[in-house]
Amino acid sequence: MIGQTSVVIPCHNHEAYLGEAIESVYTQTRAVREIIVVDDGSTRPVQPASMWEGLPVRIIRTENRGASAARNLGVSLATGAFIAFLDADDAWAPTKIEMQEDALESNPDTVAVFTQHTEKQGWSPCPPTNYPPPDASDDEVLVRLWKWNFIALPSVMVRRETFLRVGGFNEHLRYSEDWELWVRLLVAGRFGQVPLPLCYRRIHSHQMTKNFDQIVVYHRKCRLLLMREHGERIAAAGISPRQQQRFSQEEYREHLLILYFRRRFSTARRLLWDYLWQYPGDLKMLKYALLSLLPRWFFAAVRDKGAVVQQLDSAAASRKD
Repeated sequence: MIGQTSVVIPCHNHEAYLGEAIESVYTQTRAVREIIVVDDGSTRPVQPASMWEGLPVRIIRTENRGASAARNLGVSLATGAFIAFLDADDAWAPTKIEMQEDALESNPDTVAVFTQHTEKQGWSPCPPTNYPPPDASDDEVLVRLWKWNFIALPSVMVRRETFLRVGGFNEHLRYSEDWELWVRLLVAGRFGQVPLPLCYRRIHSHQMTKNFDQIVVYHRKCRLLLMREHGERIAAAGISPRQQQRFSQEEYREHLLILYFRRRFSTARRLLWDYLWQYPGDLKMLKYALLSLLPRWFFAAVRDKGAVVQQLDSAAASRKD
């Protein structure tokens, strides 16, 4: 029996993990139709491994255009009725495909199904996620999704027809592109959930630190895009336009403070002044914007001076004892 699901795997310099990802597809309790690996301009081209012989694996190499473009290309070449997304450094539990296909087949009005995700022994742990109950209304799912993207990209299976109809991933968003797509899909139809941890995400310890500057920028772009394109639908779900604006401001403010206290001044400086242009009455943020103009050596000197004062205080306390 030919499978119904096409698996799309973008890969950019993660070939070391790719074999484990494909093995997790091969060991599924229900066979997939095909596995499309899009080599997104890796430094070393992805090569087929001997262990893949006999598997329906296709490797498509492109120039480096980003994961969104790679996934969109993979879906355009897919022949399955359903699409399952898997990143090259992640993996699935053996029953994922079977349970998600059953969920889509038994619920014709459901356009996509997600599972929960978890840590795997020997992998870095994922943060705990507060999932909505499986019988949650569309409004409840949308409200939670508006506040935070709790749906892991490799946990999703979507109807190919619906994916193409809503336009696929936004290739202008380098980060948060999955979050923006989930909202578009939820506006187009229903989301289902398999309430089991069937997706294993590999969290690299350096990812958030290395890319946090860009994550903040694109998260903000995505948040504004969601308010502009889907603000009325989000309001109908229970979050008024005023609440949307306030939540957006508070979240942006928090992210900028994280950038500032991480001393990421090259990014924070520009974004702080952009924030003040939008919210000129926030005097505390004005203080941080002005401080961000000071040279980096100033903060190092203040830090070193504080350390010296602390050592002197400790020495004085020891003499008193």
